[in-house]
Amino acid sequence: MPADAASLPVFLLPDYASADPGALADEVRAILAEYRATVAEIRDQASPSFASLIAPMEALSERKQRRFGVLGHLHGVADSEAIRAVYGPLLEELTDFGSALMQDEVLAASIHRLAADPDFQRHAGAAERRIVEHWLRDFRLGGVDLPEP
Repeated sequence: MPADAASLPVFLLPDYASADPGALADEVRAILAEYRATVAEIRDQASPSFASLIAPMEALSERKQRRFGVLGHLHGVADSEAIRAVYGPLLEELTDFGSALMQDEVLAASIHRLAADPDFQRHAGAAERRIVEHWLRDFRLGGVDLPEP
């Protein structure tokens, strides 16, 4: 085993057999509520940093996806009435959340400020710059930069 292998994160697979669709949906909704509150708190920063603006959203997005991913997997391979009863409505909520997030002009402006910050450009690693590029791409694709009719 390579010397640095011990420091690699360990990802345990979910216990799909005992997963409760209703509990998973509740967990995702709780994460969405936390995500909304976090965005409301951090979205308007005059001098954003990766740590203050992007990292909290990335962490919440990862948590959300890990929980919803279990439900999505179950929906794909072991679908049942109980799964369908929570999956469809939750997918709608996630879609609405993502659409609203990508329409948040204040958040988009903060991320634009971060991307343009000379300190960020000089000191950010390749992964951080790529993540910011993806956020800006997603805002552009979400239409936040489109002119008002």
